[in-house]
Amino acid sequence: LKLSGETLAALLERPAGPWHDLVFEAWGDGFHLGAAGSAERPLEAEGLDVSYALSGADLHDLWPISGAYSFSGRVIDHPGRRIFDNLQIRAGKSDVRGRVVIHSDGQRQRLEARLAADQIHVDETRLADDGETSAAAVLDRPLDLGGLSNLDLDLELRVRHFAGLMVPVQDISFNAQATTQALTLAPLQMIVDGVHLEARALLPWGERLAFPNQDGASIRRLLQQADIALKARLPAGKSGYHTKVLGHPV
Repeated sequence: LKLSGETLAALLERPAGPWHDLVFEAWGDGFHLGAAGSAERPLEAEGLDVSYALSGADLHDLWPISGAYSFSGRVIDHPGRRIFDNLQIRAGKSDVRGRVVIHSDGQRQRLEARLAADQIHVDETRLADDGETSAAAVLDRPLDLGGLSNLDLDLELRVRHFAGLMVPVQDISFNAQATTQALTLAPLQMIVDGVHLEARALLPWGERLAFPNQDGASIRRLLQQADIALKARLPAGKSGYHTKVLGHPV
């Protein structure tokens, strides 16, 4: 652990801040963290302007992605919003970049994100252990959304290649907007094994995620209440297409 810019004793004399021009560095078994910047109100984690970089040897618990990782970017506080700028995330063979803003100047917090990736690589064997039984378990596993369902969402995601699955998936793009009642995915576009897909989906969100007499939301329960429209355009010369998704024939 290393701290420069001011001594720890000087910071402890004014724990409520402000703390300026600090450089923080920490390292341990398989990880390294560096950060530099300032905090106007450190005890409240507010008034931040901090650039950071975290790297490590392996994401043991970030299922289903594994391998060396690095996160970097800048956190900036403005009145009514917190900006996560210049995001650069690499995990295994996956990479994501973009910008996230959390707005807190309304009745509900709103998360706005613009993300893009050249490749997202997953290990499908970690998604399902053994065929259809595991696929069913994935569909029925309770979704732990944390506080995400209490936020309004405005999300754009673009992924050039989604690798590691049994069929090639590429050119993924979707927009998502969420309010207190509904999550709208429109449009959701991708190419799966040469088949061009375009979908629009309306799913329960927020207050509607409380299912009576149930253990909580799962993928299956969300789909049962979803309103989905799907278009598919087959490659030239094909009149039909068959595959499996999570062990289920499509």
